[in-house]
Amino acid sequence: MCLEIVERAVRDEQIMQQLAIPPLYWDVIAESWRSRDPSLYGRMDFVWCGKDPVKLLEYNADTPTSLYESSYFQWLWLEDARRSGAIPRDADQYNAIQERLIARFSELYSREPLYFCCCEDTDEDRTTVLYLQDCAQQAGQETRFIYIEELGLGVGGVLTDLDDNVIRRAFKLYPLEWMMRDDNGPLLRKRREQWIEPLWKSILSNKGLLPLLWRFFPWPSESSAGLV
Repeated sequence: MCLEIVERAVRDEQIMQQLAIPPLYWDVIAESWRSRDPSLYGRMDFVWCGKDPVKLLEYNADTPTSLYESSYFQWLWLEDARRSGAIPRDADQYNAIQERLIARFSELYSREPLYFCCCEDTDEDRTTVLYLQDCAQQAGQETRFIYIEELGLGVGGVLTDLDDNVIRRAFKLYPLEWMMRDDNGPLLRKRREQWIEPLWKSILSNKGLLPLLWRFFPWPSESSAGLV
């Protein structure tokens, strides 16, 4: 359903207006979608009262955190609980986040270094980015870390690191909506860098997504039964 919303949005200016996405980026978002620019992951937040259908509260498709806790630390808890006898020794968890992240990074392999970026003075974001960087390294990617504030502009508006190396691929824990409104946001239109998450994710990460899901998949259809 969410991906169908993206397909509708890139063909309908009224939807893009409703989402308050700057018109400057409509065409490049559509190009990103039609080019199938690769995505890594997202986080859906659900609530369940115990008897009614599960409800979707939010889809954080661009900058989801709580990843480190959900994958790595949840596995540590499982091992500790097994050792302490709190749960059976053959107990397992329905969680393959780390394995799937590594597999996805393998699919995204390139000889170009993959940069990992977040803002300074954001401990939670830094931890999440370092964790993802480690997963990428396990998948055989060459990785480098740089703070958003350290990104530079080279000749012709190319993105550079502190050693003036051109950045061609980057994972950023920094909202696309902020990037669009930054002074250098219009450079996104040139599509020189491969950003993870890609520009088309700006539709899914928008707070206006749920009303659109309700509109196009109205209750009481089976597909919308879990929407808030």
